[in-house]
Amino acid sequence: MNPDEEFPIILVTQDHYELAHNEVIGTNSKFWFEHKRLGYCLYKENKCQNIGQDWSEKVASELCDLLKLPHAIYYLAETWDGNRGIVIEFAQKILELNQDRLLNLKELLT
Repeated sequence: MNPDEEFPIILVTQDHYELAHNEVIGTNSKFWFEHKRLGYCLYKENKCQNIGQDWSEKVASELCDLLKLPHAIYYLAETWDGNRGIVIEFAQKILELNQDRLLNLKELLT
């Protein structure tokens, strides 16, 4: 099996960025955008391009899927200018199932 078919890399275009809604929580550069196939998504860029932050989050997502745990769907991504990161498909169902348990970690720690 071609690994690109099993784990596609989503191209985040400059148009996505220009029409985006920036997310200010956290330390990674990220923004919300509308993808033609996936719908409303969050793109999160790797802090450092060579440490594997993108694929480690993808692996965690796949493990949750195997263990039948509720989780967001993560895709490997690359921007128009070659930066790597992840695209997180907006999972309304997960938010609805876990509404009473969702916490912002920053709020918890302060």
